[in-house]
Amino acid sequence: MATLSSKVTPSGVATAAQGALADSALQPTGDGSALTGIGVTSALSSGQTISSAGTVTVAHGLGVQPTKVWAYIQCTTADNGYSVGDKLYTAYAVRDTSANRSQGFSLVVDATNWVVRFADYTTPIASVVKSTGAATYLTNANWQLYLGAET
Repeated sequence: MATLSSKVTPSGVATAAQGALADSALQPTGDGSALTGIGVTSALSSGQTISSAGTVTVAHGLGVQPTKVWAYIQCTTADNGYSVGDKLYTAYAVRDTSANRSQGFSLVVDATNWVVRFADYTTPIASVVKSTGAATYLTNANWQLYLGAET
């Protein structure tokens, strides 16, 4: 199950204190995981395992189809110049036509779940080496996938 958060600001004429509250409600949550604001509800999954041709289904708990979705991978063991905790926003699905293989993943979301299907290549997440920009494949076990959604 995903973590949910929401913030609502006062209605009508705001006092100075209420105005400060309203301003703070429009700010990111601080960890960059989700943005919350007036009447916005967001969800963020726990870390999910990346596996060749694997499927991940996670309930987001929003009760409606989100209007925004995103995904990122987070480094859990140093890999290709990335440090533990680095977040990498990567292309969902790409095709390496020179090697005739697919990388990435598809992401489908409905009113209940995020559903991810990873490409069938041994290392489905392609990226670049952090320090050089050279093309590389990330080691599945060194990363976790996080899914976000907002209504």
